[in-house]
Order: sequence, then structure tokens, then C-alpha cells
Amino acid sequence: MKAEDIRRVHEAVPFRPFSLVLADGRAFRVPHSDFLSVSPKGGALFLWAEDGGIGGILDTALIAEVRFKANGTRHPKHR
Repeated sequence: MKAEDIRRVHEAVPFRPFSLVLADGRAFRVPHSDFLSVSPKGGALFLWAEDGGIGGILDTALIAEVRFKANGTRHPKHR
């Protein structure tokens, strides 16, 4: 997935929570825009953990899709 596409979703107003789904099927929830940082050149992302702890770095090239929560459904637990 292109960094520009992720930035567009991340900076959307109003912000909608979403999950980043990797090619291997793992998904990482982004509950608020403050939980995600995109590197200046777009090759990597830093995702903060929802519990306030240290998150992790994701390679943008491994992200297969951005998935939004459907109305009335719950996000699966991630990590």
C-alpha cells in the first residue's frame, strides 16, 4: 500500500478508527490519529500501543489494506 493512501486515511477529518492489515493477515488497530506516525519518506510507520506502552514499527510495503470498522461490529483484539 502507498504511504500517501495511509496518510489520507490518517489525516481525514473527521478521523475514523481503522485497522492496518498486513499481507500475512495480522491487523493493527488505530483508534485515534495520535496512535500512528508515518515516517517523512513514507517507508515505515510507528504505531503506539493502545495501553500507552511502546508500540512497533511497520514497513509500509507489508500493509495490504486499511479496514474500517463496519457499523455495529467490534474490532477484533490486536497484538
